[in-house]
Amino acid sequence: YGRRLLYHITDYSIFILGMWLTVHGQLTIGRYVAFRGYCARFSEGIEKLADMYQSIATSRRASQRYFELVDRKPNIGDAQDSVSDAVAMADNFRPHLTQPPLIEYCNVSFAYPAESATLANAGRRTNEVNGAAKDTATGPIDRVSFELPPGSFTALVGPSGVGKSTLASFLLRFYEPQNGSIMVDGEELGDLDVHWWRQQVGYVEQEAAVFNRTVHENICYGLSSASTSDSSANVRRAAKAAHAHEFIQRLPYQYATVCGERGGRLSGGQKQRLALARALSRDPCLLVLDEPTASLDTESERAVADALEELRRRNSTTVLMITHRLETVKKADNVLFFDRNGEMTAGRHEDLMRDKPRYRRFVSSEWHTQLPDE
Repeated sequence: YGRRLLYHITDYSIFILGMWLTVHGQLTIGRYVAFRGYCARFSEGIEKLADMYQSIATSRRASQRYFELVDRKPNIGDAQDSVSDAVAMADNFRPHLTQPPLIEYCNVSFAYPAESATLANAGRRTNEVNGAAKDTATGPIDRVSFELPPGSFTALVGPSGVGKSTLASFLLRFYEPQNGSIMVDGEELGDLDVHWWRQQVGYVEQEAAVFNRTVHENICYGLSSASTSDSSANVRRAAKAAHAHEFIQRLPYQYATVCGERGGRLSGGQKQRLALARALSRDPCLLVLDEPTASLDTESERAVADALEELRRRNSTTVLMITHRLETVKKADNVLFFDRNGEMTAGRHEDLMRDKPRYRRFVSSEWHTQLPDE
């Protein structure tokens, strides 16, 4: 606004001065018109230069933030004695691990720093002490212990914001527990090579990441070269397991169909099944699902649920699923209920309904329209 105001003040001043000189015979009308034209062209160029400078300054600040992020070293690294890719290759990609493995959480504790409270969505606020911000921890995870038996299908449930996604993210090593440990077949998770370990884990989140590539490339994304040598057969196998093969066959170019920017040519349910196929294509020993059916319509939710039910019956993969779907909870081999007090309760759905009043109250409030009359 300041630049525009200065431009208009200058323009009006030139107009008034030119008219005064013309009226008093010191300037001809022709010269005045020519002078006005030159001033307009000159000021237009100056304005473009000013806009260009502002754009460059804005881009420079943005690029600085970008490169700060790119250059930042991750806090999560590999231990000095971690299992390397070379050892993994020599031991059939499963060093020291059974298929599927036993996962154990041992007295795990974690809290987000106060400055990350908004991102963590933990619902806590920074305390003010004597006018200064005091760092507090947000997040209720405190000495949590449980296990995921080999080949089991475990449902993780609880109110929003209690830390379910954080608990699951430990398995991908997106975060590290501040206290306690996570064991994988007796090996501490932090001792495994982080890149190798992530190749063994499948992950499907609530908003599926689909790229502007073909269906085949989206399913293969992230696989190592050793896994993509027979990719066509592997992709079709994974697509069938995820109940995605049928809708892919109906696409214009089937597996060669380009999905569009952010999967814009696919429905929400199709994108989720594509993401599930991508996770299954690596034949994971562990599958982590973070509310994959939360935003789907009934038909799409049923298709994804059927694929997960078949996976549960095969017992070939250890599955941890964060869910708000009662049918999934009922069919799970084990239910982990994480309440607002940070207490973890484990058991089958029927046993928890019978023995745990807190769980009964949660089920009643969460799925009251789906509960049968007692």
